[in-house]
Amino acid sequence: MTDYATQDRIGKIGGSDLPSILGRGYDSPYKAWRKIMGMDQGETNEHMLRGQRLEAGILELTADKYRHPVVGGMRLNHPDYPWLIGSLDGLLCLPDAVVPVEAKSVARFDGAPIDAHAIQLSHYTGMLLRVSRDNPTLGLDPVVYPAGFVPTPTSYGVLSVLCGPLNTFEIAHDPDEWESWIAKAKEFYERHIVTTVPPPLTTTEDVAIAHPTSTEGKKHRLGEDGIARMLHLASLRRYIKEAETQAEALEVGLKSEMGDAEEMLGDGNVVVATYKGHLRDSLDTKRLAADHPVLADSYRRKITVRQFRLKLGGGKEE
Repeated sequence: MTDYATQDRIGKIGGSDLPSILGRGYDSPYKAWRKIMGMDQGETNEHMLRGQRLEAGILELTADKYRHPVVGGMRLNHPDYPWLIGSLDGLLCLPDAVVPVEAKSVARFDGAPIDAHAIQLSHYTGMLLRVSRDNPTLGLDPVVYPAGFVPTPTSYGVLSVLCGPLNTFEIAHDPDEWESWIAKAKEFYERHIVTTVPPPLTTTEDVAIAHPTSTEGKKHRLGEDGIARMLHLASLRRYIKEAETQAEALEVGLKSEMGDAEEMLGDGNVVVATYKGHLRDSLDTKRLAADHPVLADSYRRKITVRQFRLKLGGGKEE
């Protein structure tokens, strides 16, 4: 688990931050910046809690699969860049080498590693190789290896993904690519962490976080460029609405044609679409409020939500 609340973590870029800084992670650069600065501790949802609790089991399964022990992870600090860190989940201890292991639990899996996970693991592999140059023993428990024996870090890491069965991937480390990542991380660090100046907002969620409330009566006047962008947005929204209407009509027609069939076949009897039922948990909030009003009310909360509406042509909403 990445603990953004600890003082020694604040202001440092770790493996879970790097993909987002590169624009290839789960978070935007702005959200990653907030976590690094200690402004947000990061979301802890049900999926994340599941992953944290399953981590030890995933490492045990990895050890079983490779038939060699996996020891607990370690915190790595880059000798040349004190602000660059890495927190390994585990180390696979082969007879003559150690391999970084990253444990992941995912709800859906298409058979290929997620890009952000591969970047995170490659970063840890690079960190391990770099740290071992100054500290060859890596501080490993002498119980794992004979006294005086120095294991060699590998140029690949093991990504262990649990989704039903355990899936393992050996992710090769590209040192040149890693150096390019470090260069971008260094630029991010100097521009946004040292100066505390946030990176640009790139998502609507970023804007909602940065500007959660409005000031009553406050107005902002657009220049020519702003008006042009607003008109372009209005045009795009109309296009999207028309496209969604056409797409819905096509989908309704295809579903109606399928009837109660689960699969639609194309040329060569290739499955081109499926329409299957599945069970989904759903909370009946109306019934809960009716049967247990006090309980339901205790979980009700008011939140501020800002809506962005275009008003063109005499106040008409677009």
